[in-house]
Amino acid sequence: MWVMVNRGRERHLLLAKKPLANNDMEETTMDPNLLVSYNFTGIQNKTDLHTFPDGWKILFGAMIYVIFILSIIGNTLLFHALYCNMNVKNVTDMYYFHLACSDVTLTFALPFAATGLINGWSFSELICKLVVSLYYCGMTSSIILLTAISVDQFSTVVIQNGCIVPVKRRRCAIGACTMAWMASLAVGVPCVIYSKIVSEQDKPACCSHKIPSFFALLSICLFAAIVFCYSAILWTTVRASTRKKLRTASLALCISVAFFVCCAPYTILMKTSSDKFKLKQTFAYHVALLLALFHCCINPMIYMMSPKYRKHVRSVFCCEKVHTKR
Repeated sequence: MWVMVNRGRERHLLLAKKPLANNDMEETTMDPNLLVSYNFTGIQNKTDLHTFPDGWKILFGAMIYVIFILSIIGNTLLFHALYCNMNVKNVTDMYYFHLACSDVTLTFALPFAATGLINGWSFSELICKLVVSLYYCGMTSSIILLTAISVDQFSTVVIQNGCIVPVKRRRCAIGACTMAWMASLAVGVPCVIYSKIVSEQDKPACCSHKIPSFFALLSICLFAAIVFCYSAILWTTVRASTRKKLRTASLALCISVAFFVCCAPYTILMKTSSDKFKLKQTFAYHVALLLALFHCCINPMIYMMSPKYRKHVRSVFCCEKVHTKR
């Protein structure tokens, strides 16, 4: 028979084997305080495991502010390079300009997210709805624009539709950009409806539980299209040994890969978790959220791969005038 043994001040639970006589039944008296102490300890350890410490919240909030500053600086330089110096009528530059607009849209939500993470949500519910809308509008427009870029590169490299009239190609790009922003606004409307302030650990928090499911489905479908387009581009360029076309598509490919590396963990967590409240108390959730927000400042860093962009950035700091054909 196994009986409970209580030893010491800390009330550790031990098991001791005690032989019984034949056909004898022996009752064991158990200390109720021992069970209470054991259960309380187990619950306390579980709470500590799932609670995100306040010290880490301050650190992550400060990192979000750093992302905000980097995004403002990087995207401002990108706007200057694309609009003031480079050929805005170029289809690729047009797509990159709208991608920068998507990043800035998300950037506007970062200070509110950082403050809410550190101190809890201290703004109105209207600001809550606006911040959630900005986040998903920026994400939605980004992924649609990345899909449009991959399709444009696919038609140029794989289909080799070089005889297409540039004006017609530009109109298609304008239509794709318009569709991206209309779709982002369509996502923003449900965000306004379903976003609200709730209480989490006795602190107000801004959240929306229904939008991530739709965004995850949209991301999966468009990501499949992007993978198909760039796989075909790589296959075509390797077979034809056209490195020039591969260099043209490499920048857009790097931007697409960076977007999904940053956003996939957060989207997967929100899609697969059945308990959003417990998820938001974990360390993994905050790391995934920080990575998703980081993508709004990573694009200007990727653009530095382009010699043309580096040249125009140098012209900004050196006060040089770069003449380009507009």
